[in-house]
Amino acid sequence: LAAQTLSLRAAKALLATDAHTRLVLLERISNLRLNFNQQLQLIDYAVDICTIENTRAAALFEEDRFASILEDPKANLPQKGKRVLELLRARRHPSLTGAEHIFQTRVARLRLPQGVAIKHPPFFEDPCYRLEIAFRNGRALMEKLKALYELEGLLKIGDPWAED
Repeated sequence: LAAQTLSLRAAKALLATDAHTRLVLLERISNLRLNFNQQLQLIDYAVDICTIENTRAAALFEEDRFASILEDPKANLPQKGKRVLELLRARRHPSLTGAEHIFQTRVARLRLPQGVAIKHPPFFEDPCYRLEIAFRNGRALMEKLKALYELEGLLKIGDPWAED
């Protein structure tokens, strides 16, 4: 806390864990130099996974999947931190990450015009999706809208659990 490398919220969250878990998570936070938001994510995901799977934090991070990320000489610390958090998130929320993958695959197949993106709502909790279009002027907007109108694959955009 004094060195400002650990957030107060993360410290409070760590105090709610047992000494062993606290030590392991603090080591991961320190080694990966996670920012304050990432610290909370790591703690939340790891504690949830350990509770659900009835395992210890040390065993979780000793798994080959995590060890290979942490020992990767080609990745820098921010890349390693991001990959660790992605792996934890996927393990904690497998249905959500699966749905996101299906959705992203469907959107990628569309070959949207450059500057156009389709986004899903967080956790797919809202029935509405979002279309973002970047353009310089009205003519560019018209061209992109026309290209979108002509994409037959747009009919397949929707909830990932619906049939493709």
